[in-house]
Amino acid sequence: MNLKRGVAGAVSSMTLYAITGFGIVFAIMSSGLDLNSFSLLAGALGVGIGFGLQDIVRNFISGIILIFERPVQIGDAVEVEELSGVIRKIGIRSSVIKTWEGAEVIVPNGNLISNKLINWTFSDHQKRLEIKVGVAYGSDVQKVIKLLHDCTKGNEEILLNPAPSVFFKDFADSALLFELRCWTENFNSWLQIQSDLRVEIEKVLRENGIEIPFPQTDVHIKSGDLIPAKKTK
Repeated sequence: MNLKRGVAGAVSSMTLYAITGFGIVFAIMSSGLDLNSFSLLAGALGVGIGFGLQDIVRNFISGIILIFERPVQIGDAVEVEELSGVIRKIGIRSSVIKTWEGAEVIVPNGNLISNKLINWTFSDHQKRLEIKVGVAYGSDVQKVIKLLHDCTKGNEEILLNPAPSVFFKDFADSALLFELRCWTENFNSWLQIQSDLRVEIEKVLRENGIEIPFPQTDVHIKSGDLIPAKKTK
């Protein structure tokens, strides 16, 4: 069926839970147990269990919210507090996030609802790339801006809309600072795209005789008469 992303998973999960719940109730009724005789005991136990299972109930309700509201979906790249990775599974009590290092972290659903969550791929897979470049003092500023623009034209992963832009950021101690900003819709490969751009920038600047300086400090020593130190007894 032609459904929005995440709808199929929500329908499948709720159908599974409904069938499982109906099966449990049907099995108990088919066994011939008199549920009325357990009602008083269940009420007494319910109070104690409720206090002991607050976190489980909270995570269960959060899982229902995640399924219907869909703030995150399987395959989304997210950040929760200091944890970042890709959503691999959304369960009724907890979800699985696979970090960029390869670890699979089980996160209670309550954390995804109550804590601040950054979803990089909620509506699309676009990401802005920012590359800072420093060139030596005395370089032609307009030429540097043009060369940085040209470095994006040969890369098919860079979007034309929004168009790439270059900014002259600051006068640093040892360099003129520029920043190249551009967009890509291939979020999963943004690190490689950024690396390719840096390689191309270094090559273009070197071919055009524009130096990328390293931090340095000039020390000037003035000659003059030395004042002899006083002798102490």
